[in-house]
Amino acid sequence: MGKVVALFKVFPEDMKYFDMIKEEITKKHNPSHIDSEPVAFGFNVMKVTFLREDSGGGAAEFDRLEQEIAKIKGVSSVEIADMGRL
Repeated sequence: MGKVVALFKVFPEDMKYFDMIKEEITKKHNPSHIDSEPVAFGFNVMKVTFLREDSGGGAAEFDRLEQEIAKIKGVSSVEIADMGRL
């Protein structure tokens, strides 16, 4: 089996939550990479990359992960921007 990679976009409610959200995701969900991208004046979206083993249920695992990240305090919304196999 190969690996599945997914890129999530995490939108904070306010930039004051950005670092707290990043820390929580890093601590609980073991991302491969976290980056930020400016989307408006003074506002960034967090781009989080996850790499997981392809166990055949990759989409379901990422859907669950999306729901868990959405529950973090300060998160406005989460979307899976891209997903594929390596």
